[in-house]
Amino acid sequence: MYDILLSFQIVAVFISFFLMLVIGLEKPSKAQLLILLGSIASFVDGLGYCFELAARTETEAILAIKIEYLGLVFMIPLLFLFMARCCHYEIHTAVKVFFLAFAVFYFALIATIEKHPFYYRDYYFDAAAELPHIVSTKTPLYYCFLAYNALLMVIQIMMSFNYYRANKGRDGKAVLLVGSAYLLPIVAVLTVIGFFGVPNGYDPVPLSQQLAAIWFVTMVFRNRIFDSEQIAKDDIVVSIKEGYCVVDLNRSLLFKNEIADRMFPELKETESRAGAIAMLFEHNKETLTVGKQKISINIQSFYDKGRLKGYTVWLYDKTDDYAYTQKLIELKEQAEEANRAKSVFLANMSHEIRTPMNAILGMSELILRENLSEEARDNAVNIRSAGETLLNIINDILDFSKIETGKMEIIPTDYRVADMIHGIESLMSVRIKEQQLELIIETQEELPSVLYGDEMRIRQILINLLNNAVKFTSEGYVKLRVWCENKEGQFRLYASVEDSGCGIRKENLSGLFNSYERVDLVKNRTIEGTGLGLAICKKLVENMGGAISVESSYGKGSRFTFYILQEVINPEPVGPWEKTGIQRNRKENGKRFRAPEAKLLVVDDTKINLKVAVGLLKTLEIQADTAVSGQECLEKMKENRYDIIFMDHMMPEMDGVETTKKIREMEGVYYQDVPVIALTANAVNGAKEMFLESGFQDFVSKPIDMDELCGCIIKYAGDKIIYNGES
Repeated sequence: MYDILLSFQIVAVFISFFLMLVIGLEKPSKAQLLILLGSIASFVDGLGYCFELAARTETEAILAIKIEYLGLVFMIPLLFLFMARCCHYEIHTAVKVFFLAFAVFYFALIATIEKHPFYYRDYYFDAAAELPHIVSTKTPLYYCFLAYNALLMVIQIMMSFNYYRANKGRDGKAVLLVGSAYLLPIVAVLTVIGFFGVPNGYDPVPLSQQLAAIWFVTMVFRNRIFDSEQIAKDDIVVSIKEGYCVVDLNRSLLFKNEIADRMFPELKETESRAGAIAMLFEHNKETLTVGKQKISINIQSFYDKGRLKGYTVWLYDKTDDYAYTQKLIELKEQAEEANRAKSVFLANMSHEIRTPMNAILGMSELILRENLSEEARDNAVNIRSAGETLLNIINDILDFSKIETGKMEIIPTDYRVADMIHGIESLMSVRIKEQQLELIIETQEELPSVLYGDEMRIRQILINLLNNAVKFTSEGYVKLRVWCENKEGQFRLYASVEDSGCGIRKENLSGLFNSYERVDLVKNRTIEGTGLGLAICKKLVENMGGAISVESSYGKGSRFTFYILQEVINPEPVGPWEKTGIQRNRKENGKRFRAPEAKLLVVDDTKINLKVAVGLLKTLEIQADTAVSGQECLEKMKENRYDIIFMDHMMPEMDGVETTKKIREMEGVYYQDVPVIALTANAVNGAKEMFLESGFQDFVSKPIDMDELCGCIIKYAGDKIIYNGES
């Protein structure tokens, strides 16, 4: 019988040892650690009892008991903590500390059992028994230890049963089988003993606990009841599509996934691994080319309770992103090239259209200065009017194209508000008078006299709105109202244009500011326009930080209102409109003059443009020389001293820019300072800035505006001017 019991115990120990090895090969996790420590404790407990069965002296038996308890005091609490984790019970840290303290306390009692009577009151070794063993008188501490272990077993069984009730699937059954691990072996051992009896000196409890632990671990392994959270984390790491490495503080590799191996084959080889890791650290936050791949590297530190423990190295395959980025760059370059081509086309179109327009408007202006019959004068006026309409359409198309491409610049300068309004009044008064309408202008008396903003664009918006009002008003009035407000710390300049015209239907108001859209086409089919004017106004207003709106009553009239953000330069108010003295301020500009002593040179490769320019200058008694090429211009400048040179831009062989540069390169102060004015049909955005950077002093666009031409002459040849009425 002795040999059979000892054999059973030895087999149980070997099974425990085997299971301990199997569990040790599982993925590291908190649950795996608990079950592994429990398996080790079970193995030590069983091994100690084997030694106790084989003991032949009291010393050997006592030593075996100490080994046995070294496993026993830890086994039950460790398996209990594992079961609690499987059943998702949170065990407080204080309870875990108690388990540890309890185990250490009882092992200390057993380790010093020869020196005190607290666990065994007395004991002796019965060598004559069928199974030699220690015979002892137990103390209450012994029974307390038994009760403690029994309580943990009962609680463990209850936890597993409750978990099964809440989760009756396969997972719940598996946990129940694990939780009942103590119950089944104990019942089996007690049943066998009941039938066959027990030899004197044999303790069945160690074997039943050994079998319970074996059952416990076997059920855990068979049903894969491990730490699901850690397994999920490991699976996530494995499934990551980026390369991932972990290195310690010495930059030794601790872990890497397969993706990292594929990206950096050097990581596979022990000899090249250190060099590969060093290269990764050297190129942190950079993108490396590895074969045909583009690998982005990102290294991050990781800490444990505030202490730096190592680094995680992330490797991102950016090959597709890089190819996509390169494609975007190519598309961007193509778009920029197309935009440049468009700009060149606009410049050419502007030049080609404005050149004949210059001839039409210029020649009609010259004709109107002659003594004509009434019928001929009317025809000339109609030609000029049609030319101006066509010019406005061209300007709208060019402006909208600039806005669409984001090249419409707002260029702020100081300007006098009253002068701007008066200029608009003067410009509109002729057309208002022709249609027998009343022009009403109202200004706020507190309006500052000088503001900072883009006067040219503000004039463009107001003239566009006023032209629309005149076009759609057959009788009554057109009113321009200007005022200001300080709102939210901003100075806002407001303006509204109101008319008594045909008005706009309510359903058409929403699309009024859309590009190329015209409303009520049947009724307004005879009114010229592109449908771009209001769209341009809206964009310009928004570019100046403002907004535009419309109110209309069909058949009664409309009111367009906008505001823009401006800065106050001179807060002195303009006062009542009737008393502004605008006419006096602009008296000098309204004067006609002559300049018979002025000497001008006009350079243009188109003869009709030369004829227009010379004709307009002739009305000012200016005798101008002409040149049809840049080379002829240079030759005439060597022979004459001119007060102003009007230079065309686009000419064959040597254009205006190149000619101007050659003038500036000529020796002598005169050639450095002589005013060269760009006279060009290139009205695209940025043209004026380009001319100024190329050595020109100023810019006059074609078709030539007489007032603009006179302004240049006054500015650059003022000492040669004789105003009418002066000698």
